[in-house]
Amino acid sequence: MEKIYYFCAVFGSLFVVAQLFLTLFAGLGWGDVSSDSVDADAVDVGDHAGYDFVRILSLRTVTAGLAFFGLAGMAGIQSRIGAEIVFVIAALCGLAAIVVVFFLYRLISSLKSNGAVMPETLPNSKGNVYVKIPPKRSGSGKVIVNQQDRSMEYEAFSDCETELPAGTPIVVKENLGPNQVLVELYAMDEKKN
Repeated sequence: MEKIYYFCAVFGSLFVVAQLFLTLFAGLGWGDVSSDSVDADAVDVGDHAGYDFVRILSLRTVTAGLAFFGLAGMAGIQSRIGAEIVFVIAALCGLAAIVVVFFLYRLISSLKSNGAVMPETLPNSKGNVYVKIPPKRSGSGKVIVNQQDRSMEYEAFSDCETELPAGTPIVVKENLGPNQVLVELYAMDEKKN
């Protein structure tokens, strides 16, 4: 049994280290075939708990489980306790590693952002006129808007009675289309809200 623990510890650890190295330094890494790409409708499982268990199993989680199973088994053998107890402890450590690694990768993947500016965040964004905006939508100007902590430039129209000169504070009223917005004067009383 000692050889099995040793093999699992070495094999699992090598795969975990290799995957970590490829993910950090090469931008690669073996994806989770089962965790995110399995469609819930495609799997005909009557019990959702069984489906959730299948989602936990992936190359990442299984190799981490093997590594911890082997390491716990080797540590148990060194402590000279019964073989059955060592196996149970090693199996529990392996299962715990599978679950912990699964949830850690889910947490990490939830932090990913594609960096795209979302159009639904545009209304109520504040900015300044960059190129004067003619009154009553008779022409367009340009505005710089602070959107999602970025300065974005948009072609702008206004329903105001007067021209909005460069430097005028504005607020986006409506998204008119790709790179086009309807703006209004950003009044001082709005700043208090």
